[in-house]
Amino acid sequence: MSILVPSPSFVDNKAILDQYWNPIVSIWYGSWFVTQAWYEWEKPVKDLIFWVRDARQFHEENLEKNPWDYSSLARFLWPNFATWLQKTWWKIYYNPFVDFWDEQIKYWIIELEDLINDLVNWDTLYLAWRLHKPVEMFSFEDEWFVKAYRTNLESALRVALIMLWNTFTEQDLYEAISRISYLWDSRNKRFENPWKVKNIVAKNMERFNELYLGVISDSDLLIRMWDQTSRFERDADKYELSRNLPRNLALSLSYMDHRIDLGERITTAISEIVNRNSKTQTVKWLITAWPRKSLTYVLEKRRKAKK
Repeated sequence: MSILVPSPSFVDNKAILDQYWNPIVSIWYGSWFVTQAWYEWEKPVKDLIFWVRDARQFHEENLEKNPWDYSSLARFLWPNFATWLQKTWWKIYYNPFVDFWDEQIKYWIIELEDLINDLVNWDTLYLAWRLHKPVEMFSFEDEWFVKAYRTNLESALRVALIMLWNTFTEQDLYEAISRISYLWDSRNKRFENPWKVKNIVAKNMERFNELYLGVISDSDLLIRMWDQTSRFERDADKYELSRNLPRNLALSLSYMDHRIDLGERITTAISEIVNRNSKTQTVKWLITAWPRKSLTYVLEKRRKAKK
């Protein structure tokens, strides 16, 4: 399966990619790429994930080439500090609100093994759930990454089917997939637009169809209803669906009371995974942004929630 196809926006964003030449895979996601209905950004920030083989090498080269992307603390303590901070808690480093000519970008940095673990095992779900939705990638083909990416989509489909009723539309399915960990993240209560999932799916049905076409076609867990091409019927019971869940999710479920509805246990387990290190991770973001960008990030979240 090939997922890393030439993108029509490659030329438009080549200047940014050239500025950060070290990553193996550059993943573009968020409001710049995935349009949302009912509110429009005047000029959305471009969100990127850089998957790198060696975090220390990346930070060393990036601090030389793009020092002002980092906080004053990281610039003072140099790559050892940035690498240590990345390896702490969720294994990612965050540089928010980076000025690039007349626009802004935000980017995460993660090593190959850590990204694969999140996609396959849902170690933190912090990046895995972002890749449940359409994204753009610029990279050469990497078989290990492609397989992990496919596994993550299959896991998202399996969890969504557990949460849905017996028959549902394509839009219902993609909303259930997009909602995984997202609306159950406690930060949504204060910072995120409560209609965001519906907004995303409503404006990106074609991209969701392209993303999940192969996964749905190869799955024996659901069938398309013969009389309505946009409707599906679940073709497996919930407990069959729960047999091949990501390792971290399955482990969390194993500690719960099995008399509780499986959907409720899934909700609780995913919420625990996402929020387990939320306080320490917030401290990490404050350190990497330090401190002006941290305030900008919080204010931006509040602004989006009001739209």
